Amino acid sequence: MNKAPEDDTDTATTLVTDQCPSCDAVREGLYCSVCGERRIRADDRRLRALYSTVSSTILDADGRLPRSLVALVFRPGRLTFDWMRGRRRPWLGPVPLYLLINLLIFLAPPLSDFNLSLREQTVYQLWSETAARLVEARIASRNSTFAMEAKRYGDVSSEVGKLLLIWHVPFLALATALVCRAQRHYAADHLVWSLHQFSVFLILIFTAAWTVGPLLQSFVPSAVAANVLSFTWRGLLLVFLAHSVLAAHKAFSPSRWRLVALVPCLLIALLLGPASYRLVQFLIAFALS
Repeated sequence: MNKAPEDDTDTATTLVTDQCPSCDAVREGLYCSVCGERRIRADDRRLRALYSTVSSTILDADGRLPRSLVALVFRPGRLTFDWMRGRRRPWLGPVPLYLLINLLIFLAPPLSDFNLSLREQTVYQLWSETAARLVEARIASRNSTFAMEAKRYGDVSSEVGKLLLIWHVPFLALATALVCRAQRHYAADHLVWSLHQFSVFLILIFTAAWTVGPLLQSFVPSAVAANVLSFTWRGLLLVFLAHSVLAAHKAFSPSRWRLVALVPCLLIALLLGPASYRLVQFLIAFALS
């Protein structure tokens, strides 16, 4: 006795001909031959399918995310080098990689100065005198107090700061563009390099925030913790500078003296970037608070 053929949804779907909703071409089978749009099934619209799509995108099921992270940290300049030469499929792209790493800073405890308080903005910055006058005028117009305005500002500034982190990237790119200008690389090459290196910087901050920060709070007196924290930041800066020099050497192959000149250029970028970042953050957060 012959068995009836089993119902195979995928096989049945591939025999259907319809119009592709993306490019309006005639679609024969599971995928459109023009744009590659896949025919959806009922299961594709369920929550399980949505979860699977999101998780596979974030976790990068084909292994590019962990492979890219390892190369980013332990093989300085490899990702930029391969991106410039067209070898891109093995790695996660520079922008998606940066955005995923940027999520780490959202989870990190407040070890960095990416989010200054209103008092720090009005006391310790170059523009503090002007900022203090703006705050005093707002207190008078709202009949409020500094504590009330500081709370309003703090509620907004943390979110503004997270969105503005990418502000630092062009400053790092400008450093390598000036030092390696003889090689005549494209501007995008320097931006990709700076995205990779700023991602390394965020990883260093995240690592320190989840290791050094809790240890200081739990076991070290506050008087000593400030010195340890300062030493930690200097150590992170040295690690980042060394990593960046190695990455520039791999990506751009500059001469030895240009690599030496890159160090002060990076230091200047690390001064100008955060300083202008804090000013822009204050202006936006103050306007929104």
